[in-house]
Amino acid sequence: MRVKNILVSIVMVSVFLGMSLDAEARRKKSMTGVFIESLTQGAKVYVDGQFKADLPYEDLILLSPGRHVVKVTRRGYATRTEVITLRKGRQEYLEIDLLPTAGIFKIETNVEGARLLLDGKPFGVLPFDGDIPMGRHVLTVVADGYIAAERGMEIQGGKDYEMRFELRLAPPMAAADADSFYTKWWFWTVTGAVVVGGVTGAVLLTGDKPTTMTPHTTLEF
Repeated sequence: MRVKNILVSIVMVSVFLGMSLDAEARRKKSMTGVFIESLTQGAKVYVDGQFKADLPYEDLILLSPGRHVVKVTRRGYATRTEVITLRKGRQEYLEIDLLPTAGIFKIETNVEGARLLLDGKPFGVLPFDGDIPMGRHVLTVVADGYIAAERGMEIQGGKDYEMRFELRLAPPMAAADADSFYTKWWFWTVTGAVVVGGVTGAVLLTGDKPTTMTPHTTLEF
């Protein structure tokens, strides 16, 4: 008898749970909103300009009947916008995967006010926190009076990058003052050895008096 009572209780609980689940399913089906599926982890969902969820998000995003603008965005990816029209008690299903477009960069250096060049063109001031288009690029950090530092790299879209460039002071030059091109970053971008020669009695102009250099002089740094 005791075993029979236990079995009856289990059956009653199962029936009650089943009825509750069915009621919840019917309630959800009567709601109005949108489900969004996406492989873009960490993307944010905005509806009519208001933040609604971080993806992935498995629940129904409740909305009122009518027209809505759904926007999915994430740094390093192209934003995607969908316009939907909902009827009362109906749900819309959207599958939105964003396309990567840029790397997400944080770049620091040891020199305040240093500048970032992308493929030789000005791109920002350090510290830098921004997106750089995907693909093959050369990043150069420059500052007057310092030897420029650069790095060539293949940038992947949607990937986070944290970098630090250590700039070294340019070697002191005789008779060179603060306005001399010896102290400019573009003069010291060259690495290794620079060979100057080919013309007898070549004259190198500075901000002061011309300095005569003998042919085939090698500057090493």
